Amino acid sequence: MGPSNESKQAKLIFITGTNTGTGKTLLTCLGLHQLRKKGLTACGLKPFCSGSRGDAHRIRFHSGREWQLAEVNPWFFTPPLSPGAMPKPSQVSKSKVLEYVEKKQKDCTMLLVEGAGGLMSPLGSGYHFGDLINHFKADTVLAAPNRLGVLNQVLLNVHYLR
Repeated sequence: MGPSNESKQAKLIFITGTNTGTGKTLLTCLGLHQLRKKGLTACGLKPFCSGSRGDAHRIRFHSGREWQLAEVNPWFFTPPLSPGAMPKPSQVSKSKVLEYVEKKQKDCTMLLVEGAGGLMSPLGSGYHFGDLINHFKADTVLAAPNRLGVLNQVLLNVHYLR
């Protein structure tokens, strides 16, 4: 593990997208690769996965395998649904997610946090990935596919993020 000094916290970069399948994981893995190539202790976090943990496996690999899969992806749901669409007993509270990200910030110098689905896909009762970004006031990377309608989607996301 990286530095565990209680006063140090990793710089956060959130990776989100206009939708699912926009290249978030590719951008996350490329970012991790480049940061680690520069000698930084960079780790990736994909708090939520559903349907498959393929993205979390890739992020773990490019993070140098410093964390176990359950640390990279603490909340996995078998049905391929938005985490916020899960039955209420399965949903994770916003405060629990915020606490987990803050805890993992102490384990590295750069922490890339990848969202699930689009920026405003529901993660739980009453919150989405944009709420996490706003809470941390973190730098954000927005992934968007090159296809018809993308300018509208990007502008809507940027408008929200501002």
